[in-house]
Amino acid sequence: MFMTRTAAAWNMRQLAHIDLAPDSDEMYGGALKMQLQIKGGRRFMYAGCLWYRGVHILDVTDPLRPRYAGNLPSPHKVSRSNIQQAGDLLLVSEDVPPPVPPHRRHPGLPDWSDARPPERAGVTIYDVSDPARPREIAYHRIPGRGCHRNYYDGGRYAYLTAAAEGYAGHILVVLDMKDPGKPEEAGRFWLPGQKDGEERKWDPKKLSEREGLHGPVYVVGDRGYASWGAAGMLVMDMADPAKPKVLGQLRLAPPFDGGIPCHTALPMPGRKLAIITQEAIADNCNETRPLAWVADIRCDWNPVSISTFPAPRPPRGLPYATFCEKGGRFGPHNVQHMSEPGPRRDDMVFMTYFNAGLRVFDIRNPFRPEEIAYFIPPDPKPGVAVRSEDVYVEWDRGVVYLANRNMGIYVLELDERAMDGGGEPPR
Repeated sequence: MFMTRTAAAWNMRQLAHIDLAPDSDEMYGGALKMQLQIKGGRRFMYAGCLWYRGVHILDVTDPLRPRYAGNLPSPHKVSRSNIQQAGDLLLVSEDVPPPVPPHRRHPGLPDWSDARPPERAGVTIYDVSDPARPREIAYHRIPGRGCHRNYYDGGRYAYLTAAAEGYAGHILVVLDMKDPGKPEEAGRFWLPGQKDGEERKWDPKKLSEREGLHGPVYVVGDRGYASWGAAGMLVMDMADPAKPKVLGQLRLAPPFDGGIPCHTALPMPGRKLAIITQEAIADNCNETRPLAWVADIRCDWNPVSISTFPAPRPPRGLPYATFCEKGGRFGPHNVQHMSEPGPRRDDMVFMTYFNAGLRVFDIRNPFRPEEIAYFIPPDPKPGVAVRSEDVYVEWDRGVVYLANRNMGIYVLELDERAMDGGGEPPR
């Protein structure tokens, strides 16, 4: 157990910290989505950022001494927070960044969220055969407000989450990557009511009702698992990528309509399970409590939830009794990725939890997930809570990366005792 006034760790230890914006304030000093490339015996981490900082490139070959290797800037007034890497390709989303509250705007730095429409919307494809020197080979434009969380595993197709013109909420756009230098749209999918002119029984301005794709759509064989906001998790037939079909649906909202009602749906094919998270949106728990779930996906046409993950509680010694009192967002967000180096363990879940940092769960018994470790980074400054956003696991080396919107990236290691009954969480 490790603790300072605002930070704590149990069954995890810090190997390194990567400060991504020492010259900036807490709104700009971090990262969102991470992807790792192994090339020539070295390991490079790509970290997408909100607002103007583009994509950071980090050499993490030595996890104890990560070093900065380069940057892909954002010259077009767009956010490049969501990226996907496979083989020698890097797909970078181009979309409108979220608004920066006026009291948090840094003097001299732009707030590009006012751009209507964005200068670029879609994905830019880079050749990263030389990871420190990415080379743009294509830009695929999707008119609208850009792409969010995509999935590409190096195969024929990329699955994009697009805020396309003429639709409410994001839809699925399937991109044919046969020639990465000339990608072509192969198909689209949306739910009834999303396209302008279709009958709509929900309010697109309310996250608790919006039936739009958050993404990604994880594709395993000819099955897709999609996190579709208020519509829940969709199990899809992807045998014909140009014409996806819904096979089954697990709707959580209502009554569980906190934040984004279905943010992530990560399949664990070997166990026929899926991990579902709802993203917390409101500060100070001012919303229906967002939850995280384990779902049974043995029957494509009838996925069912079988358990919820326990909510984190602060250990004694921190200056708040609950994470709601801490301020900022509290609730689930992202979990580990589908494509990570080494044999992935399907009995363990790494989950970011905004102001509660990174939580690690044992799901050997999927009906009763148990917390086995956590890491709560320090707050960037008094009155501003840390925002832990994304997690990436190197299963082969046992290295864990935690990206925070306002505190850079922490390089961590899980205590080997965690899965062997590391004891009850300290309270």
